[in-house]
Order: sequence, then C-alpha cells, then structure tokens
Amino acid sequence: MTDAQLVHTADLGADRRAAVRLLMSGVFDDLDDDTFDDVLGGWHALVFDDTDLVGHASVVQRRMLHGGSGVAGRICRGRGGAGGSAPAGAR
Repeated sequence: MTDAQLVHTADLGADRRAAVRLLMSGVFDDLDDDTFDDVLGGWHALVFDDTDLVGHASVVQRRMLHGGSGVAGRICRGRGGAGGSAPAGAR
C-alpha cells in the first residue's frame, strides 16, 4: 500500500532527508552535494510503500537560470508510477 505525504524541507528531519538522498543517488549516478542541495528548501511530495520511500518530487521556489528537476522513483517497484505520481502531490 502506498502513502503520499507533503512535507516542507524544514520538517523533513535527518531520516527522511537521508532517505531522499539515497533514493536519488540510486536513480541518478552523478548526484553530488550541489545537485542534491538544489532539491532542498521547498516542498517535498514523498511516496512510501509501507515504510520504504519509493518516490520523491520537490518544488523549490527560486529564480531559474537553467532548468532542472528533483523527481525520482525506484525502478525495482516495477514502474508502478511512484516517481510520476509524486509531482502530482507536489502541485
């Protein structure tokens, strides 16, 4: 059973923040600290399968000089749409 939550970066806590970083590192091979920092400072839609974080999207207000995205989903979930459904929750 999946559960979606909307959380501000200030309320993520160390465990959820680490889970988001782990998820994104598993999806994006070249994720570095600067890139990860770009998805912080706003609202996060988190999708859980029981206690496992399986989807994430963030909306961070800033002036965009270049495009970017903070969306990720675990491929081991059989392309069940966790990454794709997270942006809907972030809107």
